[in-house]
Amino acid sequence: IEKLKSAVNSGQCEVLGSPYPHTMLPNFNFRDGLKTLEFTLESFQKVLGTVPVSGWNPECGWRQDVPKMFESLGFKT
Repeated sequence: IEKLKSAVNSGQCEVLGSPYPHTMLPNFNFRDGLKTLEFTLESFQKVLGTVPVSGWNPECGWRQDVPKMFESLGFKT
């Protein structure tokens, strides 16, 4: 973990945030999808001391509100 922290902090590595259990966000309502992304951010903060700014939507499953889930939590891309 310390090596990963160092790589992230130095800009050598970027971590991507996605729903914690790798859920297909379109299969969940907005609130539940948001909760799993929030848990992801909390986990990154706890372990790495930082949160990702880029998100990854598992399996590229899309629905109109999926980008809004990421945006509402501060993801930039």
